[in-house]
Amino acid sequence: MIDKLQKVARTIRFLRWPAVVVGVGCVALFVYTLVTSASAEGDRYLIPSIVGLCWALSTYALITAFHRVPPKADSSSRLFHRLLRALHRAWYWLIALVFFATSIGVIAVTWRLVIVWLADFGNNS
Repeated sequence: MIDKLQKVARTIRFLRWPAVVVGVGCVALFVYTLVTSASAEGDRYLIPSIVGLCWALSTYALITAFHRVPPKADSSSRLFHRLLRALHRAWYWLIALVFFATSIGVIAVTWRLVIVWLADFGNNS
């Protein structure tokens, strides 16, 4: 699984800086909306900025965490080297489990926030 995540991270590595730009833009939009809004109608862009920030952070975390996953140790290596490599790969497995858990959380938060946003602002253009 971590080898597949590495392949995905290397495939989408060109999205690393756009994810940073989107994240900074979403934070700027969030702060701007908080500072300038005087009514509930003015809060129209709070929820999209939160969702955009969550996805930008998730994309950036995937790319940076799984860009370099250590390869499996070959059977000709010494025991200590194999154990060290297995321990290093186990750390990436733990990161992968945390990443999947937070991804499920981001999907759930996105779902709920989009429902709330559409209920509040979906019928008003």
